[in-house]
Amino acid sequence: MRALLSFIVLVLALAPAPAIGQRSDEIWTARIFDAFSQFSYTWRLKADGTYIEEGHDIQTGVAIQQPINGVWRKSKSRLVLTQDSFGFVFDGTVDGEQYYGTLFQYGQKVSAFCAWRGTEIPASCDSDLVG
Repeated sequence: MRALLSFIVLVLALAPAPAIGQRSDEIWTARIFDAFSQFSYTWRLKADGTYIEEGHDIQTGVAIQQPINGVWRKSKSRLVLTQDSFGFVFDGTVDGEQYYGTLFQYGQKVSAFCAWRGTEIPASCDSDLVG
């Protein structure tokens, strides 16, 4: 029994890290510098393909919106978040711990954006991946 338990622990330790969205509540923090530079947005991606977005004023920390629901999908390095309301779509590329791309509303380009995995607010969106 002890050998079996040791084997299970070893297998779990050597298993690859879960991919994006497979963790129980993966968090990304975004900035939309061109359109909404004074705000930060936190996305909580769920394993079931849904997410919740919260927005805050960077200076005061005050919420700027009620939480917004949406769905996400990922194919290779491309990640797309689509809000259930307001017609916003974040379409971009995940590069390690960063996510860069273009924000669209009802199919029209609004702004470049970037997000970092975790709760740190991006200070800039310096990347050739930004749309």
